[in-house]
Amino acid sequence: MSNKDCIIGIDFGAQLAGTTCCAVKHIGTNTVTILTSIKGKSADSFIYDCVKEFTPVLIGIDAPLSLPMFYTNPQQYTDNNYRFCDRELSAMSPMFLGGLTSRAMKIRYELEQQKIQCIEVYPKAFVKKHFLDTLGYKESKEYIPNCIEALMKIVDVSVNEPLSTWHEFDSLVAVAITERYYAKNADSVGNEEGYIYF
Repeated sequence: MSNKDCIIGIDFGAQLAGTTCCAVKHIGTNTVTILTSIKGKSADSFIYDCVKEFTPVLIGIDAPLSLPMFYTNPQQYTDNNYRFCDRELSAMSPMFLGGLTSRAMKIRYELEQQKIQCIEVYPKAFVKKHFLDTLGYKESKEYIPNCIEALMKIVDVSVNEPLSTWHEFDSLVAVAITERYYAKNADSVGNEEGYIYF
């Protein structure tokens, strides 16, 4: 199986925090490999390195990939903070996230220049829809195994090694959403301002 059968889900964090995780999955298999950026080193470079190594056909990024259309058409769009999809899912404003949004949008642009499609995913909405938030999601690391077990009953994913952070778990959810999009059965909310998949 070639790397071209590969997809990546990204839990997108601050540039030097060491919290950005890439979950790599080959379509048709259930095993996911999770890689984490190194604290003090560029998360963006880490993402580009992962893309270069695995050459995915599709990437799901847990970060805003567009801005409210107020900035291009203020006569029609009056909200300068939230897109329609943000309001519908009670997601954070792309403007509040500032630098993170601008980095994610740049990464999307540069990867799509390489013919790699990028979509915006929102693990929190997936977790809420499937009631994983009732299992201690992000309350304590001790609940990670419970959430993984529940996730594996919903989607075809498996990890070789125990996960140690919720960032890793969110990247696992991100790649599950991305594969659902690839199979044309992901949930979505949005309009011309942008779509969020979950």
